Amino acid sequence: MTETARLRVLVSAYACGPDRGSEPGVGWNAVREIARDHEVVVITSHEHKAAIEETVAREGLAARFIFVDWPPWLDFIKRTRVGFELQQYAWQLAAYLHARRLHAQIRFDVAHHVTVCRYWMPSFLPFLGIPFVWGPVGGGESAPTAFWPGLGVHDGLLEVVRAIARWVGERDPLLRLSARRTSLGVATTHETCSRMKRLAVPRLEVCTQVALTEREIAALGECQPRSEGGGIRFISIARLVPWKGIHLGLRAFARLQDRLAEYWIVGGGPAESSLKTLAAALGVADRVRFLGQKSRAEVLQILQQCDVLVHPSLHDSGGVVCAEVMAAGRPVICLDLGGPSLQVTADTGIVVPARGPQQVIADMAVAMDALSGSPSRRAAMGHAARARVQERFNTSALRQHFNRWYREVVVRDHRHADQTAVSTAVTAREAHPSPPVSHTKASPVVSAVMSTYNKGPWLQQAIDSVLQQTFTDWELIIVDDGSTDDSATVLAACTDPRITIYSLSNNVGRAKARNVALERARGRYIAICDSDDVSAATRFERHVSFLDSHPEVGVVSGYIRQLSDRHAARIAFPLDHESIARRFARGKMGAAHGAAMIRSVCFEQLGLYLDDLRSAEDFELFRRFCQRFEFRTLPEELLLYRSRLGTVPLREWAELSRAHRYALYRSNLHNSTAPVLSFDEFVHSWRTNVAVYTVDSLRFAHFNLRAHVFSSHVLR
Repeated sequence: MTETARLRVLVSAYACGPDRGSEPGVGWNAVREIARDHEVVVITSHEHKAAIEETVAREGLAARFIFVDWPPWLDFIKRTRVGFELQQYAWQLAAYLHARRLHAQIRFDVAHHVTVCRYWMPSFLPFLGIPFVWGPVGGGESAPTAFWPGLGVHDGLLEVVRAIARWVGERDPLLRLSARRTSLGVATTHETCSRMKRLAVPRLEVCTQVALTEREIAALGECQPRSEGGGIRFISIARLVPWKGIHLGLRAFARLQDRLAEYWIVGGGPAESSLKTLAAALGVADRVRFLGQKSRAEVLQILQQCDVLVHPSLHDSGGVVCAEVMAAGRPVICLDLGGPSLQVTADTGIVVPARGPQQVIADMAVAMDALSGSPSRRAAMGHAARARVQERFNTSALRQHFNRWYREVVVRDHRHADQTAVSTAVTAREAHPSPPVSHTKASPVVSAVMSTYNKGPWLQQAIDSVLQQTFTDWELIIVDDGSTDDSATVLAACTDPRITIYSLSNNVGRAKARNVALERARGRYIAICDSDDVSAATRFERHVSFLDSHPEVGVVSGYIRQLSDRHAARIAFPLDHESIARRFARGKMGAAHGAAMIRSVCFEQLGLYLDDLRSAEDFELFRRFCQRFEFRTLPEELLLYRSRLGTVPLREWAELSRAHRYALYRSNLHNSTAPVLSFDEFVHSWRTNVAVYTVDSLRFAHFNLRAHVFSSHVLR
């Protein structure tokens, strides 16, 4: 996909409305920016239908809206919180049914869930079988438990209910299944990102959904610094509920040494009376003004009369007010929680750690004192804040994020010529190739990759099995991994122009050698070919036909005939994705690696082999891929697989078992920020465990017994 490529994008945005705040504004801004570059169909609720239709007609927005909702006579259910959540869940199911019918007509390139912005509410669009972007979504933020007593009984119980709702939502099997099928998950905060990791989302990044329009930034930019005179004036703009933390701001303000300072509070809510009582008890009622709920225009006028925003919210996933105040050239004091902590930097305000109420109050008081005594520092922070919003928190930046995400997740049939050239240059530095073959035709459908190390006796037979394929639109990339036998002689005799050979000066291992081949591969499908195995003549034909007709499948394999000096056995792997995934989840191989064909996009999105694995690199790769892409196995023998079936000594089996366990550990660390243990460090951490050796010995005995007794077996 190029920068200007127009895609057909399906957007799910339950909350979407022009000139609205909160989630409807987030949904509308997203749709408007996506529609600038792509063909967009939006599934949304009826709530803002009239406003959407009027704005689309007036502005000529190039987006088609599909309005979905349940019957109006059921609206009474939404009046309770539980009923509202049930309605949201039902809406997601209804949206999926509409999306499936639309997809059959339009064939979307990518689906994108924008709102609702909660990670524990599933979207069912991943089941369409196309690349899916989930987010930005939040909801993983919580008020730290140390702050719960200060919220009062009612709101403290709400925090408990919120935690329970997340816990229940995270255990929804449909949520977990859709999470695993997500191409890219985008979290609004690090807290939400960590919780999405538990759902096994294959790829995650953190990005705020806060984005101001150019018109909003221009209007806010007209705010001038307040004229000098009197003390500093702090302001909080929030709904007055306990978790917004205004009570913490009041207590910090009461400790302020500048007795000319004022604190203005804009907003209404159930906590207003208790906050007024607190201000009186703290002796600052004469310097604290409660201005009530105001319109947006009125808030802008009030903001021009203030100097610093105090925003001690305990769990904001977004924090739009912080971005707006920064655009107005005012510094911000906030806590290191949720979205505001991602927006505010040391140059644009003061971020206070949130370890406990008394610590927060003391540190906020220090921050207020620091800004109160330094007008020049406030001015510098305000200037930096305005510049940061113009650069990072605007709809143009959001548009760039959308295009980048779509480029990363959309399946591409061919790689671009410039990418191929870069890959060629990188490989050339790592390898010592024979002169590359000049390709005068378009990129082949299949790139067969083969690494070899001292497999001279079987190498020619493996190459011949590729040459004899009934499907002929392929290239074969062979990497000689520093062989010391007669492999070079065999490779020198290869004259077919579809074969490209690279020779490495030193043995670097199967994983790194395969990566050298993959970096040069041009096909949209990658066929794994080992240099001592023999592929059935119809293997490529069967796999290409299956992948062409099943676009939702990322990897397809087949049965294998395992052959050794002593015995031969037919190995029948599980056929469906669920059974294959269960084997991988149990730490076992779920599909035959050497008989597999893989979409190149799988490598583009999840990376190549881990080149520091000297063994079990195929298991790690497939287990990683299985968490995101569909696997299938064709019920026919497509490979003759050479092995030392039933002849592996116990000591060597133990070494292979340790490598397998290490590969399992590495696949579990995918997308994790945890430090990675080396192989030796990992082995040392459990090598004295008697149970591990006992289990390995029993598996060794079972495997060899089965290999000698049965002529075929099915992996369960």
